[in-house]
Amino acid sequence: MTRRRVPRYILQGLALLLVLGLMPGCGRKAPPKPPDRPPQPEVKDLSRSLAENRLILAWSIPDGYGGRRSKTAGFFVYRSRQKLAGADCRGCPVFFERIGEVSLRPIGSSAPGKNTVHYVDTVERGYHYFYKVVGYSENGIMSKDSNIIEFDYY
Repeated sequence: MTRRRVPRYILQGLALLLVLGLMPGCGRKAPPKPPDRPPQPEVKDLSRSLAENRLILAWSIPDGYGGRRSKTAGFFVYRSRQKLAGADCRGCPVFFERIGEVSLRPIGSSAPGKNTVHYVDTVERGYHYFYKVVGYSENGIMSKDSNIIEFDYY
């Protein structure tokens, strides 16, 4: 039995393929990024009024960018509450739950008060409350969180 020798150029080619196969590509690997979408204008003027145990949240519909009316289709309302009798945890993370949705109907005119949205919630005594709203577009694009309303209800 004679032993055949593998030509040197084949061994060099295999070594080169092995080295190239182990080399990283460009060195920058990350999960794919979705295409940029124009952000949904956020609510910046969330306010509250309280009458007995009825909380009324109010905010104005944000204008779109470039002077156009935003394509806001509605808003989600979020709340978090913590018992006042429990440990004082100011500065702890706040976990919100969605408690409601306000769907917008087409706004026919620009009369005063037509661009204001209201949401009514019932509050209980003995809690520290947090509220925020988030707008969404017809395409499902979410806005940033609004300003947060925070208060104690004794």
